[in-house]
Amino acid sequence: RLLDVGVAADLEPHPGMIRRAVSAGTAPVHEGPAMSREQAVEALLAGYDALMEHDNSRSMDLIGVGCISSGSLVPTLLIAARLLGLSDRIILARAGDRGHQLQQALDVHGEALRAASPMDLLASVGGFDLAAMVGIYLAAARCHVATVVGGLTSATAAVLASRWTGSRARLE
Repeated sequence: RLLDVGVAADLEPHPGMIRRAVSAGTAPVHEGPAMSREQAVEALLAGYDALMEHDNSRSMDLIGVGCISSGSLVPTLLIAARLLGLSDRIILARAGDRGHQLQQALDVHGEALRAASPMDLLASVGGFDLAAMVGIYLAAARCHVATVVGGLTSATAAVLASRWTGSRARLE
């Protein structure tokens, strides 16, 4: 199944798609916060609830989590760098053709990201896709469902989810 939490395009309806769009894409991270804290919570809960609703029968043993967005590289690199304690210099060296966008985002958010909570990281520079994946991982952990991590954004969401504990009520 595909979960739409904020694709910035008109998608044709599909029986395998769950629509929980928060907005039509996030704001550019090089201009300011990607989303409000409320939008980050909404996207995270969309992922969490989608899995919890689907797993009511406790029929899932394994899920795959991945991202189809091409715009998530800069947010993913920023969040991964903060979670792993990497310097700006290291992530800029790995950014390739997105280096300019990454530098702009660092100029805007820089020091604020160093001590940010997981939710603040999501709201500042994350994407709806990343927030929803965090919610999916949290729900999978609660339901004891194994997950397959599919790519850098998905792996970053898994690490970010590992920073949360507790019930759905404590996600907000």
